[in-house]
Amino acid sequence: MPHTNEKVMVEQDVSVYRCDWCGKVIEFHFFHPRACLICKRFACEGHRAPWHIAYVGDYEESHCGECWETGLCYREEIEMHEIAIESLNDQWICEAKMIAMGFNKVEE
Repeated sequence: MPHTNEKVMVEQDVSVYRCDWCGKVIEFHFFHPRACLICKRFACEGHRAPWHIAYVGDYEESHCGECWETGLCYREEIEMHEIAIESLNDQWICEAKMIAMGFNKVEE
């Protein structure tokens, strides 16, 4: 069979991310842009400066400045509860280990 050249139309979906503050197309090369975890908005480099970005393991958690500021009082209270939870967890582990070693539960 002889070789022939044919033109073929190919359809491809391309994701375009736009900054929710200025409408500029967000350029990306390797990773897709991350939206704010709370409001789901995207920001260009110029509007990303006030964002709070933290890494949990190898995963990036991003919050826009507005959502981060709104959560200040909540995060302070959450941190207090996390400290209390950690303390209770330590007490539970300590008591369970003591019981496993044959010591009776200390009566309060």
